[in-house]
Amino acid sequence: MGMVYHAACDHPAALVYLEKALNIQENSLPLNHLMLAAIYNSMGIVHKAMKNDAIALSYFEKALGIRERYLSPKHREIGETYNNISMVYKSMGNYSDALSYCEKSLEIEEQSATRNHPSLSIAYNNIGTIHKSMRNFQTALSYFEKALEIMKTFLPQNHPNLSYTYQNIGGIHNALRYYPNALIYYEKAYEVQMKCASPNFSLLSKICHGMAAVHKSMKNYPMAVSYCEMSLEFEEKCSPINHLSVATGYLNLGMLHKLMGKYMPALSFHEKAIIIMEKSLPTNHLDLATAYENIGDVYNDIEDFSSALLYYEKSLAIKKKSVQFNHESLAMFYKKISMMHLFLRNYAACLSYYEKALAIWQSILRPDHPWLLVTYCNMTLVFDRLCQNKKTIEDTVVALSIAYRALGLGHPKTKELQCYFEHLKQNHIEK
Repeated sequence: MGMVYHAACDHPAALVYLEKALNIQENSLPLNHLMLAAIYNSMGIVHKAMKNDAIALSYFEKALGIRERYLSPKHREIGETYNNISMVYKSMGNYSDALSYCEKSLEIEEQSATRNHPSLSIAYNNIGTIHKSMRNFQTALSYFEKALEIMKTFLPQNHPNLSYTYQNIGGIHNALRYYPNALIYYEKAYEVQMKCASPNFSLLSKICHGMAAVHKSMKNYPMAVSYCEMSLEFEEKCSPINHLSVATGYLNLGMLHKLMGKYMPALSFHEKAIIIMEKSLPTNHLDLATAYENIGDVYNDIEDFSSALLYYEKSLAIKKKSVQFNHESLAMFYKKISMMHLFLRNYAACLSYYEKALAIWQSILRPDHPWLLVTYCNMTLVFDRLCQNKKTIEDTVVALSIAYRALGLGHPKTKELQCYFEHLKQNHIEK
């Protein structure tokens, strides 16, 4: 019953029934019984669908521990568990472990299945998705094409399972910027699904999202919006209204409307997404940080700098705590916040964030890097606003030194800095 609810995308109800089944089995069976492994595996599948990756991983590892104890190392149920663990690691961004477990799963499938067995096509598809996430696009494409070749040998040309592989290949062509090819494969995937008696709305949502992404890359924004709306409609047919996938649809529409200069609809879609995400995600989740930054960017574009700053600071609070957010990106974000303070004439705060960005860049960049030049130039303007003449001149000297090395004496930026320095000397030294 639990997996029936899972198939219907009602994951909370699925968990209720699976937990009841687990309680019964744990009270009536030995702790390492194979039937428990099956329930642990199902619990992991449902938690993965709910993006509870750490919990999903713990259940899959419990299932694997039992299965490894009682089954042969090459048993297909062990291969299935390796694959499930692999997909969780992929979702967590741990691609090296994801690839390792997926290759173990593939090895078992290759040894236990015939050359063109359907399960091999699934394994090739999964390993292809990991290489895609690692940006090994050509390798991913080769695995997807292997999967498609096998599937065509045992499936009719309009079988719904072909849609998954067509979609995957479309995604690779999009990543490689082969946009016409990407659209061809996405359209094949869409046509196959629409001919089904019971279309997979979740897959149709992903296919339409892919077509929206291609049209966005081609700057066909109205077409991208149309497909994005279709994607959201399909998602709403298979997910609760407050599901994270629905929030993703709102985010995508928000970003497209921003690109088209339609800022009020963009704000509305971002706000809808954030309402869902704040209810569904931990307060320190990086996806929330991205959502806050996105809506901050819209407020920045309409010059509502106070609102932009509010959301940027929310985003920063999350990003500073994340091990996945690197120092270079943090420095760029400090620079973005400093600009908001500059526009709001909060010069002391602006300077503070520039100094934080500068400290990071000085530790990771070469001394003549253009970002250092830009930062020193910006800081001179802030010191000037604060009437700190000595610091203004000092930072201008540093900026000039970098400009000489990085750009040369004849570069317009170097000449501009030289003129500014002469102006400072006349106004603050010679007086």
